[in-house]
Amino acid sequence: MDPGVDAALRAMTSLFAATSLEAAAAPEKYRGAFLVPYGKVEALATKASRDPDLARKLWQTTENVMQDVLSENLVLDVYL
Repeated sequence: MDPGVDAALRAMTSLFAATSLEAAAAPEKYRGAFLVPYGKVEALATKASRDPDLARKLWQTTENVMQDVLSENLVLDVYL
């Protein structure tokens, strides 16, 4: 990540990917692509980025990590 790009601009790229009508209208252009600020395709999709098994594993890992993080925060909030 370019340290010269501020956090707000990097966040705009994630928001673009999640909510853009442009991306929804051209899924073949954006599916598996690496986006840079803001909303520009930097690299074409790789074979790994199109692998449905890897996608499922990434999703499950993300859910597991988030559950752990949220559980820890909720427990901490109760005691603080």
